[in-house]
Amino acid sequence: MINYGKCFIFLFALVFHTEVQSSDLWHPGSGDFLEIGMVKNYSAFGYQVYSPYVVPRFTFGNFELMQSHINYYVLNTSAIKLGPGLNFAFPIYAGTETDSLKGMSRGPYFEGLAVAQIALPFGQLEIVPRYPLYSGEREIDWKANFATGIPAFKIGSNRSWVNLQYEFTLLSPQTSSYIFGVKAAESTPTRPAYQLGYLPCHSLVTSYWIPISKRFWITTTMKKDWYPANILGSPIVQKNSETTYLIGILYSFTGGD
Repeated sequence: MINYGKCFIFLFALVFHTEVQSSDLWHPGSGDFLEIGMVKNYSAFGYQVYSPYVVPRFTFGNFELMQSHINYYVLNTSAIKLGPGLNFAFPIYAGTETDSLKGMSRGPYFEGLAVAQIALPFGQLEIVPRYPLYSGEREIDWKANFATGIPAFKIGSNRSWVNLQYEFTLLSPQTSSYIFGVKAAESTPTRPAYQLGYLPCHSLVTSYWIPISKRFWITTTMKKDWYPANILGSPIVQKNSETTYLIGILYSFTGGD
């Protein structure tokens, strides 16, 4: 769940839409919540980000506000959700983070979404074509993820949860070059122009949610992103992976009631 880069308010969460009736196996991600905390990110561009983050999730009929995007489901059942959405992609970098990025900047911009969420007996599958709305040539990017929650130790009236998510993203040549490439107008003797083709990204997210009351939870998360080695040919990229750590407090407005 990164917006292809870094931002000063970093948004991320695992979301589960499975309907669990037993309060003993109730997952806080299945209802409305607000999560706040701190994030530490080790960027592929060679710099680090340490900042607060905020993750809201609220539903209003067929509308859903989640992180930095809002969806409207034309089909909205417990088994499947389909509809358009709009995402706000935070700045990827401002051009002041490292010497190699000096004079460059990327974002912010909006993305049009087509969201398909399918509830499975053991988790949730989500497929989201994304159309970036930054200036210049654009093509559709593809993202798919599978998430599941595993109930662990019972603490009070709730159980702690181990959450796992695998995500696959395929960036178009336009988007991969926009993020990791260098435009001809930005080239220098030490930073030549560089363009990329289609760019796959594999991500693995693990988190542990610990209840401290009926509505409050401590959340800990680690996310690892892997890119192919060809992005290392870009003069602004230092490594072909990113690692993100988060710790926060989540308040559930449902609270397992």
